[in-house]
Amino acid sequence: MIKRLAIPWLVVLLLVGCGGSNTNMPGGDKARAEGALRLGASYLREGHYTPALRELLKAEQLDPNNAQVHNHLGLAYLAKDRNADSIKHFHRAIELNPKLSEAYNNMGTAYMRMGRFPEALGAFRKALDDLLYATPQYAWNNIGLVYLDQGLYDQALDAFDHALENSPRFGAAYNNKGRVYMAQNQLAPALEAFNQAIKLEPKNSQAYLNLGEVYERMGRYDDAVYAYKKVTELSPDSQFARTAAERLKALR
Repeated sequence: MIKRLAIPWLVVLLLVGCGGSNTNMPGGDKARAEGALRLGASYLREGHYTPALRELLKAEQLDPNNAQVHNHLGLAYLAKDRNADSIKHFHRAIELNPKLSEAYNNMGTAYMRMGRFPEALGAFRKALDDLLYATPQYAWNNIGLVYLDQGLYDQALDAFDHALENSPRFGAAYNNKGRVYMAQNQLAPALEAFNQAIKLEPKNSQAYLNLGEVYERMGRYDDAVYAYKKVTELSPDSQFARTAAERLKALR
């Protein structure tokens, strides 16, 4: 069975805005807060979480009633495995802007990482209650991950299919469908799903790792070696690459 290496916590768009901002604050402070928010969001996108947190804390000090500042602070704490702190900031973001659906989705991801599955599902479904939510595929994908973690495979597949209905080119949902099939030892549909994920996202190292395991279990060892080598090429410093290297060593 495929190892669960990590929950892909950041499967939402990092949207920078000023929802809930204090419009009465001095213009200079407002500009500095917006600048720190934008820089913090940029660091988050690049995976530089400590400088991201530093900038976002500056933004919070300057503009403590900005919903997006708290949403991004939640993401920064989530990246540093400070789940309780992240939830606190996601809650604050929602208090300041109840229509900030991505904050519900992010909060659900934090609950999922803590194994608090009912609360995670509630948060994801709260995001989906917003008919104007621009990226419902992320919430559906996360719902599927909750069900996959619990071994509820039919519900997981249904959620991933909903994600693909909203975004047919969403490679992560195909990758996760493949994980469900692998858990059920359905190798042919798993192979098809992982190949589709890679077709849509050619740099998806997790999908290549999963593909290598399918090939290995099918006895197609040359294909497995190719897939594992792609993982080490695409993400040389990742846990995925370390796992692929272990599999390559075992195959040799």
